[in-house]
Amino acid sequence: MERITDRMLRFSLERLNNQTKCRYQIGRSYGYYHLERASMECSGIDSVSMGNTKRELYYQIQTHLKIQEAEKNRKADYIKNCSHYDVFNVYHIKEGEKVKAGHIFEYELKGKTVYQCITCQKFFTKSEYETNQKLKSHDELIKLRVRE
Repeated sequence: MERITDRMLRFSLERLNNQTKCRYQIGRSYGYYHLERASMECSGIDSVSMGNTKRELYYQIQTHLKIQEAEKNRKADYIKNCSHYDVFNVYHIKEGEKVKAGHIFEYELKGKTVYQCITCQKFFTKSEYETNQKLKSHDELIKLRVRE
């Protein structure tokens, strides 16, 4: 097992601060390490993670950085690349069968009929809604998936 040094912890913290909107710092008390978020409104701090060893805190920060990096580099962001269809729950569709898998729904909003995708929240016209509601086969829905 690799020894976690103060320098490694500081470097991880610098990376975290460069990638986030908030400012984080490492606090220490009673022999434990804490990840603290500095308040933007006053001179106070919020404890994000308490009572860790140096190793635990280091791996928590590394996990957070990896999650951020994965989200940043992911091509198939389900909102940004929304197909306005349910393209993942298609394995129940039998050979030759077609289903209505559109995610654009019609509803009343302030006395007006609107058409909105439940996934990405984008609004559509009535003709776009009607096109979205047409039946699709398993293969047609699979082709709508965004590839990573």
